[in-house]
Amino acid sequence: MDSVRCSHKELPSYLYRIQGKTTQTQYDTSEGLEARDTTTLFGRTSGQDKFSKAVYNQFNWSFQGRTQFISFFSSKKHATHWGRKLKKWGLRSDSDDDWSILTIDTSCLKNTYVFKLSTVIDELGVQIPQKAEDAHKDGAYFCLYRVPPCAIVSEKRGRELLSSDSIGR
Repeated sequence: MDSVRCSHKELPSYLYRIQGKTTQTQYDTSEGLEARDTTTLFGRTSGQDKFSKAVYNQFNWSFQGRTQFISFFSSKKHATHWGRKLKKWGLRSDSDDDWSILTIDTSCLKNTYVFKLSTVIDELGVQIPQKAEDAHKDGAYFCLYRVPPCAIVSEKRGRELLSSDSIGR
């Protein structure tokens, strides 16, 4: 797991998180983001299989269990696209007010284990469902357990994002 952890220099300046009423990750403006499972540990000897299974579950859209990870997109445009899809599919929200995109300043993640999905797949041979790999392999990142509140620099509701012409930061 340590071998595929992103160094701070490898991360884009910002990552984008879709957050909704039904997402597993809890969000509190004073506490930041917290994964549903913050107690599972990944050891050096038996941790590889456990880590691989946890990554698979994170990107298995039908998985209903508790996860240790928080997922991000490297592109705000891609995140907005998926926010729209989740609404359309009825998986995360009923309206554009039920979801938002959080902008994460990666300079505040120096003590956080962040992974790039493509690196985990390519270097560790971790497999995820094919549809998720096709949709997210190149632009997905995920972190272990928590994102501190100082890293969350903005929150935009789906309605705000969809009504604006600009999808930049």
